[in-house]
Amino acid sequence: MMNKSILVSLILALCLTSVAVNAQNLDYKSTFSTPVGLNGWQIVALADDIISADTVIGAYMKASPTLGLSYDLGLAKWFSLGLQFTWNRGRIGADDLTVTVKDKAYTGAAELNLRRLNFGFRPLFHYANNGRFDCYSGFRIGVNYIRTKVSVGTEEDITDSELINRLLGNNWLLNRNYRNVRPTIQVIPFGMRWYFTPKLGLGFESTAGATYFFCAQLTYRF
Repeated sequence: MMNKSILVSLILALCLTSVAVNAQNLDYKSTFSTPVGLNGWQIVALADDIISADTVIGAYMKASPTLGLSYDLGLAKWFSLGLQFTWNRGRIGADDLTVTVKDKAYTGAAELNLRRLNFGFRPLFHYANNGRFDCYSGFRIGVNYIRTKVSVGTEEDITDSELINRLLGNNWLLNRNYRNVRPTIQVIPFGMRWYFTPKLGLGFESTAGATYFFCAQLTYRF
């Protein structure tokens, strides 16, 4: 009798826990997150010999982290569909260089500014969700918009595509894009959120593909 009573009590406890978790998930279907991520431009910024020119003095590259805003709508305990917007900026320059394109020669300080916007949607598959912790995997399909602006020698902005190509040289990661739109795919092998209050939490994602490889995020659900 004692063993049966213990078994019945455990079953009731599990059922009540399951109901509580499901009720909690129904209470918080919407989730906003603000990711801050490490991107490929930041990694390239650590490399040498970034600019291709006739002569280069004081070459540099700087890149901002990827900043974003995402919204995920829970359609089931194990599945959500979301939208995400990200932005980051890069700068490639030199204190002094000389570059010649056809019959044009530019000498002096130079800087190439890149701005990348990405907008996409992402299905996420959730597991090990106990109310406080939420683990998930998924992917994101988006669209990149990269705008490039070159200033060489003078204050005049030059958008000549051949000059941009010459400055970028063989930098494969930037792909010599200027005002370019193209599709992107990002795989999310693992992400996790931890809620330290019923609605507010912290999280992270490990990813492969544009526009970040790893991010930390602040999360709010309601």
